Amino acid sequence: MNEKIRDGLLCVVCFTLIFNNIPKNIQMNFWGGLIGNKLVLYPLTIGFIYTAYCQYKKQNILVYFDIFKKFVLFYIIANMLSLLVGLYIYPYYNLVLNGPIGQIEKLPRVLKIFESYGIILDHKFALGTWMVVRQIKGVFLETFWYFGGAYMIFCWYYNNWQKAVRIVTKGVLAGLVVVFAYSTIEIFYLAGNETAKSLLATITPYFHPIKTTHGWWPPLLWKEQLRSVFPEPSHIGNYIAISIPVLWCCYLRKNSKKLLMYSSILMFLVFLTQSRTAYAMLFGMTGLLFLLLLITKRQGLLKQFSLICFAGVIVFAVSIQFIGRIDKDSSITANNVIENNLTSLTSSNQRSNGARYALLKSNLRIAADYPILGVGKGLASAYIVDYYTDGEKQNGEINMWIKYQNEKGVFATGYSMGNAMNEYVTRLSQTGILGLSVFLLPFIWVIVKLFALYRQCENDKQVDILLILFALISSLIAGCNGSLNIIYGIWILLGLAFASVCSEKDKLNKCA
Repeated sequence: MNEKIRDGLLCVVCFTLIFNNIPKNIQMNFWGGLIGNKLVLYPLTIGFIYTAYCQYKKQNILVYFDIFKKFVLFYIIANMLSLLVGLYIYPYYNLVLNGPIGQIEKLPRVLKIFESYGIILDHKFALGTWMVVRQIKGVFLETFWYFGGAYMIFCWYYNNWQKAVRIVTKGVLAGLVVVFAYSTIEIFYLAGNETAKSLLATITPYFHPIKTTHGWWPPLLWKEQLRSVFPEPSHIGNYIAISIPVLWCCYLRKNSKKLLMYSSILMFLVFLTQSRTAYAMLFGMTGLLFLLLLITKRQGLLKQFSLICFAGVIVFAVSIQFIGRIDKDSSITANNVIENNLTSLTSSNQRSNGARYALLKSNLRIAADYPILGVGKGLASAYIVDYYTDGEKQNGEINMWIKYQNEKGVFATGYSMGNAMNEYVTRLSQTGILGLSVFLLPFIWVIVKLFALYRQCENDKQVDILLILFALISSLIAGCNGSLNIIYGIWILLGLAFASVCSEKDKLNKCA
C-alpha cells in the first residue's frame, strides 16, 4: 500500500468531517446509505476501493480479520434478529400502506422506471416490499460504513498508529481553518453587518440543504446564535469532541502559544453558539481532561492545562460582552449565560426541553415494553406517537412532529420521528438491550485497554494515547446529542484506538 495515498486519504477524511450536511445538488450520485449527505463519504469510498485492491494484489493489508469477521457476524445477527421480529410484530402496516407513496423518497422514481417498460406494480405492494428491503439494507450499510470504516483505519495504521495521530491532527486543523473563516463572517453578521449577512446568504446553501426538514430546518441564517458550517449550533458540540482534544493535546505536546490561541478562538466560537449541548460538552471535556492528566502526575502538563482554563475564562468574559450586544442587553451577566445555556438542561420546560424530554421518555417506554430486542431498527416512528402521553402531545413542537408525520408518512425522511435525539436511547428502543450491548462492546473493551496503556506509556506516546482516549470518550458522550454519526470522527478514533492497543500489545509479546 502506497503510504502517501493512504495518508492523504486519512487527512482528507478528517478535513471533510466539518461538511456533514451537503445539499443533494452538490453531491455525486453515490449510494450513500446512512452517510449519503456527508462529504466524508467520498474519500472513504476511495479508501475502501483502494484497500480492497491492495489486499487483492498483496494479501497483506488485513489484520486480525478473523476476530473482526466474527464481531461483524454477531452484530448483524443481533440487529437482523431484532429487525425480523420487529417486522413480524409490526402493528402499523395499514398506516404505512395507506400513507403517501412519496414517504420513501426513491420509490416513485422506481415505479416510473417500471411503468416505462409497461410493468405496473401495485403501490401498496411496492411500498411494503420497499419498506422491508430498506430496513434490512440499513443494517448492512450501517455495519459497513461504521465498523468497516473503523477496521480500515485500524488495518492502515496497525504498525504506525502514532503517525496516524499526526495525520488526523493535520486534517482536523485544516478543517478548523474553514470553520474559523466561515465563523468570522458569521460573527460580523451577528453583530449586524449587512455585507456579512448577504455573503452568508450566498454561501450557506453550499453547506446545507436549506429548509428541507419540517419546512424550516436548517434555516438559511440562524438568529442570535453562531452555528458556523454546521446545520445548527448544537452540532458544534459534537464537532469539538474531536477538535478540542486535537488542539489541547497538541498544545500539551508542543507548548505552543499559537496552539493556545487557536484553542481560545474555538472556545470563543463555542460560547457564541449559546447552545446547551456545546456548553455542556466544553465544560465536561475540561473536567475529563483534568481527571486524565491527574493520572499522569506530570506537573508540567497540569501547568499547561491551567493556562488552557485561564484562557477559557478570559474568552468567556469577552463572549459575554458580545452576546450582550447581540441580544441588545447590556446587563447580561455570566450567571445569565450559564443559567440559560447550561443549568437549563435540567429543566423540563425551558427552551426545547419539553419536546426533547418527551421524545426520550416515549422511546424509553417503548424500550420498557420491548426490552430485549426492541421494536426493530428503523421501525420506531409510529410507535413513538402512540407512546406519548396525552399531556406530551399538547406540546407545540410534539404536535407539529405528529402533524408532519401524519401528512408525509411514517418513513418520510426529515419528517418522521425515527429517533430519540440520543444514540443510546434510540438503539435501546429499536434494537433492545442485545443490540445496544453489541454496539457498545468494542468501545468499552478498547477504552479499558487504552486506560491501561495510557498509565504505562511516557512522553509523546502518552500524549498521543491521551488524545485518542480523550477524543473517543468525548465523542461517545456527544452521542447523547442526536447521533454518533453527526460527525463521523468517532469511527476514525475507534480504528486508531484498536491500532494503538493491539500494536503495543503485540510489541510486548514479541519482546517477551
